Amino acid sequence: MNTLIKYWYILAMAFVLSLLTGVGLVLIRQDTWMPEETEPEEHIALEEGDSSSFREWNFEANKLEDLQLKLDARQADLDAREESLELLRAQIQTEHNELISLRESLDDMRRSMEQDFITIEEDERTNLRRLASIYSEVSPAAAVKVFNGLDDETIVKILSLMPTESSARVLGVMGDSNDQQILERAARLTSDLRKVRE
Repeated sequence: MNTLIKYWYILAMAFVLSLLTGVGLVLIRQDTWMPEETEPEEHIALEEGDSSSFREWNFEANKLEDLQLKLDARQADLDAREESLELLRAQIQTEHNELISLRESLDDMRRSMEQDFITIEEDERTNLRRLASIYSEVSPAAAVKVFNGLDDETIVKILSLMPTESSARVLGVMGDSNDQQILERAARLTSDLRKVRE
């Protein structure tokens, strides 16, 4: 559980760091997405002797220049926003890839942790309880002799379902043995008992 909490903490820190990086990039690149302030150009002042057609043309030219300036400013604004959006899209894609990688790592970790557990399945529980009851009634020495023919996982499952006193007596007989292999097996079984999950 502590390992999962550590990974969630790492995931949260990665998210905060990527968010801060994105904000920093936006602030650093501010000059590219903020339009520069331009001073309006001075219009040509009409003099008394100008003809009405010149005045109309000059008026239309001024309107066109104003419109062109507005369009240029709008285009620059759109270009800056597009660039900013492209940066954000790239950042989101990077974060998405990192999250996928973290999810895969967490799934691998979960699978690894599940492999470390010994699980008693529902369909085998009844038979294992009956065997545990039988081995609780026989002498610990006889149980140890029978256990020599069983695999470690089965023995651990049976011992976990036996009353504590009975499983302790069986492990005690194994621990009193002079055979190094039996002593090592007793230690291994004791270690595996903590991994049993029902």
